[in-house]
Amino acid sequence: MRFLILALLSQICHANFLEDTVVEAIKTAHENLLQREKDEVTVDAIAQTQIANADSQYEQQKGDLLSETTKIVVEKFGNSVLDELATLDVDDLLARAGEARKKRSARQCGRREMLCSSKESNLYRSLSGICNNKANSTWGSAVTPTRRLSARPSYEDGFNAVRSTSVIGTPLPSPREISNKLHQEGAQPAFDFTRNHFYMQFGQWIAHDLIAMPSSVGPRGKSLDCSSCNAANVSANCAPIPVPADDPYFKSFENGTARYLIFNEVI
Repeated sequence: MRFLILALLSQICHANFLEDTVVEAIKTAHENLLQREKDEVTVDAIAQTQIANADSQYEQQKGDLLSETTKIVVEKFGNSVLDELATLDVDDLLARAGEARKKRSARQCGRREMLCSSKESNLYRSLSGICNNKANSTWGSAVTPTRRLSARPSYEDGFNAVRSTSVIGTPLPSPREISNKLHQEGAQPAFDFTRNHFYMQFGQWIAHDLIAMPSSVGPRGKSLDCSSCNAANVSANCAPIPVPADDPYFKSFENGTARYLIFNEVI
């Protein structure tokens, strides 16, 4: 019994230590992001269909803060701490990290459950998706998290970075290179007699309706400049795709600089 009590106390002390460490990491992450915002390059143009509203921008800021916090904690304890971090009460830790951010950070991720007994919710489906599911009012609604289909995410650094190596450790090819090989002139088309065109359209419906997400934005809601992979001030939310030197369509710049396809992460 004494051994069990000591083991339990040890676990409690470890949990408290980890929480205190995360709180300090949140404060450091907040300062890091403020400094980074001063240097991030932005542009004025952004696709109208990808503009993030105020709620989405808030969730991005919260996500950026948690991502930077995770990076700091992982650098200290290693990737083995990720499973423990997943069990912590994020909103409580955000509130503990500073009174100035308490009101904003105390909100839970996404929308809160709502009562769906109004006459309007019984007659009409809402554009936001709220109350379309009477028993679970936020399911399928806008600005709510979606569950992963896979059991665990597969990031390069274990929690956030886009993958650049395969499961056997070799470099992954550029998505542009794969696209070129699949669609090269004269390639023999592959026919599938078990699926028709609706198979693809159903995937488009899921991607552009059920899980459509706005693009990440820079400071003051401006569009991020993700035209380069190598610039020191490129945002962590940029994910430009390198173009092969022998690309038949996107040629390198006249000065020999490689070209990139401009992409940024969704919120």
